[in-house]
Amino acid sequence: PAMFKSSYLQYLPLILSLVVLPLMYTPLQMWRQVQIASRWSPFWHTNTCIASNCLTAGTKCFTEVGCIKTVGCINTCMLDNLHNWDKVAACAYLCEMTYGYENEAFTDMMGCMLDSGCLEQYPQDGPCIGS
Repeated sequence: PAMFKSSYLQYLPLILSLVVLPLMYTPLQMWRQVQIASRWSPFWHTNTCIASNCLTAGTKCFTEVGCIKTVGCINTCMLDNLHNWDKVAACAYLCEMTYGYENEAFTDMMGCMLDSGCLEQYPQDGPCIGS
């Protein structure tokens, strides 16, 4: 019986993921998440860089609701525009202005990611009209 409990509990994160993920993502977005996770860039490069260089800022961000919403929104931009990568920057900007604006946890994490080279340059999507 004790062995059964421990082996059952090891599957709890998987079971919760199978219940929660369909509430957050469409089937197409889940498939695209798998596609992104199979690439070094941007998925593994960014995440290993955060873990190596921005652990404190990342922990602060992923425990703060506004920062989580901002990162989740940006992730959705990446999933929805996986085959139109030049559209991700504009979408991510809207996320940052909607959820991340004046959010200290998000600003600190982005600062650390920029300083550490964790972010890759977005492709040009037109002239900059924000300056």
